[in-house]
Amino acid sequence: MLKKLILTASGGPFFGKTRAELAHVTKADALRHPNWSMGKKITVDSATMMNKGFEVMEAVWLFGLAPEQVEVLVHRESILHSAVEFRDGCVMAQLSEPDMRLPIQLALTWPQRQEGAIKPLDLTAIGSLTFQKPDRENFPCLSLCEQAIRQGGDRGAVINGANEVAVALFLEGKIGFLDIYEMCAQALRDQPFRENPTIQEILEIDAQVRRSAAASVPVASRHGHTALPRSAIKPGPVVFIQAKRVWLSGHRTAAAPGNRTKARCVHPGKESTAVRPPVQRDAAPVLRCRARQ
Repeated sequence: MLKKLILTASGGPFFGKTRAELAHVTKADALRHPNWSMGKKITVDSATMMNKGFEVMEAVWLFGLAPEQVEVLVHRESILHSAVEFRDGCVMAQLSEPDMRLPIQLALTWPQRQEGAIKPLDLTAIGSLTFQKPDRENFPCLSLCEQAIRQGGDRGAVINGANEVAVALFLEGKIGFLDIYEMCAQALRDQPFRENPTIQEILEIDAQVRRSAAASVPVASRHGHTALPRSAIKPGPVVFIQAKRVWLSGHRTAAAPGNRTKARCVHPGKESTAVRPPVQRDAAPVLRCRARQ
C-alpha cells in the first residue's frame, strides 16, 4: 500500500553555500536558522543536515521501510513537513506553520488535538511551495546517515555519539563546521562493527565513541577550520606541534584553553600527557606530547 515516505528539510542557514564558504562559518551563523526557533544542538544538526539523516534512520526503524523508500527534499518554506505516497500515486501531506509548539502540544495531548498552539495556515498568503533535491556534496551528513542505516547493527549508536561530541565542540568553538562530518565519518571507520549489540553493549559503544571523539579533535585555526593532514605529522614519543588542537597519527591530543593545560594523549600501550606552556600573545602555542614508558 505505501510506496514511499517523503521528509522535507529547510536547508538550514547555509543553503546554497559551497564547502569553501562553509569552512569559515561560525557558531553564530549556524544558529541563525531562517524558519525554526529551536535549541542549539538541533539547530546545528539542521545546518549540517544531520538531523534529516537521523529522521531517515528513525523512519526506517519506526515504519519498517527500506532506506530507499524514504526520500528527502529541500523545502525552503518549511510548510510541508512530511508526506506519504501510496501505490496508486496518491500523496497525503502534513502541512503547518513552522512552529515547534505544534508537535510539542500534540505529544502532550495525543490522541486529542487542541486549539491554540499556532496560528492557522494561510496558503494564499504563502503563495507557492518549492522543492528540490538536497546538496549531498556540500552537506554529506545526510548520506552518512543513510550509509549507517544500510549497514545496520551498531552504526546508529556510533554516528549519534560522535555527532553529540562534535556539535558540542563546535558550539564551544573548538572545531570548525566541516569537522563535524569528518569526526562522525572517522568514528564509523574506527569503531569495530557489531551486528546485533545488546542494550548494554550499545551503552558501552556510545561511551567508547564519545571518548574517542573527544580525544580526536582536529586542528582548528581561527580563520577557517581545517584538519591537519596526517601525512604532515611524524608520530613518535615526543612531538612538538604549533597548533591549538592536534589530530595526530599515533598520538591524539586535545589541549584545552589556558596558560598551562594537560590533556590525555592516546597511544597504544602507553600513558601520556600533553602540556601547553605559556606563550606570547602573538605566538602560536606549542603543544608538547611526551609518552610515559
